[in-house]
Amino acid sequence: KDAATGSATAAGMSRVLAFGSRRAPKLVVVMLHGLNDTAASCSGDRWAADLVRALPGALVVVPQSPERTFWTEGASGDDVGYDWLRQRGSHNVRSTAANVAELHRV
Repeated sequence: KDAATGSATAAGMSRVLAFGSRRAPKLVVVMLHGLNDTAASCSGDRWAADLVRALPGALVVVPQSPERTFWTEGASGDDVGYDWLRQRGSHNVRSTAANVAELHRV
């Protein structure tokens, strides 16, 4: 069946979107969203549809990270962002060195 679906997973990811050939795919493409992004906004209709058209028989999956970004902790709905590496947010986010040190910490 060729459709987009969302489902909870046992791997701790809150949502995984799947597009394309779900039955015996010839290829599986995993697309990860970026910092402060979501699976839905990253994949969108265009990205997933373009990949499925370009790769016949492919299954494109877009998991969503389980970690909310620290600057959207009080937000809800479309304002919530996620990140693959949990950051505390206590460092100087404008400093490249501090950002690198925080990423090395996680």
